[in-house]
Amino acid sequence: MELIEIAPGIDLELDILAQMEFRPQISPQLKLMDARIFSEGSMGLRAELQTLPLDRRLTYDAGQNLFFVNFDNLEIRRTEQIDDIRRLIGEKLGKLDHKVYAIINYDNFSIAPELLDAYVEMVRDVVTRYYTRVTRYTTSAFTRAQIGDALSTRQLSPHIFDNQGDALASLKD
Repeated sequence: MELIEIAPGIDLELDILAQMEFRPQISPQLKLMDARIFSEGSMGLRAELQTLPLDRRLTYDAGQNLFFVNFDNLEIRRTEQIDDIRRLIGEKLGKLDHKVYAIINYDNFSIAPELLDAYVEMVRDVVTRYYTRVTRYTTSAFTRAQIGDALSTRQLSPHIFDNQGDALASLKD
């Protein structure tokens, strides 16, 4: 047996090893457990797990020339977020000497209605500058309608698939 983590405030020798009939292996990377486990109330895990930094939501696979945009659980509530998306896409793709295929995951995506126009203008810009072809998907019929209608009014491809498999297949056609 190997001891790999210990609770905060526990003395390894007195509180653990002295109470055992044998001495376990002690991991060289012995970690301190998250103190929230021992506290009353919510640990706040939902917000932590759903909050993926924007730069980690944008991934380019050079082998497939595929840019994956993961907007799952993203909430856009400020114009600065739209500016950040534009800037980060430019940083990731602007240095390439060619355009890329793109697939966007809109599962559980939400945007404040007053920001939809600014968002779609940003989309138009990045599509024109960086994408050879783009496809989108979400399981939400509401998001498909909301984003699809906004794209359509700007003469951008409005079709949004209901699953990733179909969206990827359409890129390969």
